[in-house]
Amino acid sequence: MKQIFKPNISNGDLYRDDQEGSSRTTMSGNGDTMIQTSGFHRFLHAKYLNPAQAVPLYILAQILGSIMAALMGEFIYGIKSDVLTTRPGQGCQAAFLAELIADFIVVFVIAAVTQQARSVGPLSGLVIGMSIALAVLITGPISGGSLNPARSLGPAIVSRNFDRIWIYLTAPVIGALLGALMYRVLRLRPIS
Repeated sequence: MKQIFKPNISNGDLYRDDQEGSSRTTMSGNGDTMIQTSGFHRFLHAKYLNPAQAVPLYILAQILGSIMAALMGEFIYGIKSDVLTTRPGQGCQAAFLAELIADFIVVFVIAAVTQQARSVGPLSGLVIGMSIALAVLITGPISGGSLNPARSLGPAIVSRNFDRIWIYLTAPVIGALLGALMYRVLRLRPIS
């Protein structure tokens, strides 16, 4: 059964065969997933979506997807859900800063690439996927490379281990907001 499901699961944590995993395998799975799916945004143009309706559903879908991925990892692969939880590797302050800075950079890159889609062209998926892959690779040893509150919340709920979850619920959100704000500020400045 493992061989049937393995090619279809894109979550970086289920991308590996071992219980311990590594930053490299997690980075490969997360980056590969984003490279494959980031072009999907072209089908959903902003003028067709009402953010007040779409964002809460998107957040709920991510959390439910994360819970289902943790459950699938546990039941199909035999991975203990506690192994999938994100934990600081270098202390809480370092993990908080790593998550904040990584999300800042990733959201800034995503904003720049999606707003300049004509100049980037078909490579936008590659650029976004590689920025996420590098962010996970770099932050993996420091914070576990979560970059997404839902990614950390799902395994925490399944394992009932909420130790230091505040880092992963706050730092990515703050970093993402700051990254979007910085892009907006730089975009509004006249280019000389």
